[in-house]
Amino acid sequence: MLVATATVIAACGSTPAQSIPDRATLAREYQQAIPNANAATYTFQVEAKTLNPSATVPAFEIASLVAPLVSSIERANSRLLRMSAPPKIMGDIRALVDAENLVIKDLKIGPLSGIPSWVQQVTTDSMKAVAIENIVDADLGLPPYSPPPPLER
Repeated sequence: MLVATATVIAACGSTPAQSIPDRATLAREYQQAIPNANAATYTFQVEAKTLNPSATVPAFEIASLVAPLVSSIERANSRLLRMSAPPKIMGDIRALVDAENLVIKDLKIGPLSGIPSWVQQVTTDSMKAVAIENIVDADLGLPPYSPPPPLER
């Protein structure tokens, strides 16, 4: 009898199952995780457009430009990965985090091949992240994210 009871407990688990929040709760949690990163992305775009494309920009200036965005994305990614969502949604969230990590990599590398190509690379990878963000939005019943239009020089 003791062995049977231990087997049943082991099969069922000794801790209660973690419940997955409903879609509306997940949507709220998601929306709380990302607004600062989206705002920091827009700020970066505005400030990056002010850089002189033909000048050599000091490393400290680039670092001060990218640091707030990198920090915001990393905080958002951390919050997103802590969400408790169904496997399909969590897979899409992980894909979003992977895409955002590529943007972080672009930002940290800096303008090795010139400011215009660096800004273009960051923008290209950011748009890939936006496409995945829109998949997550759809998963959660949210309208798609509409980034501000690119700024003209």
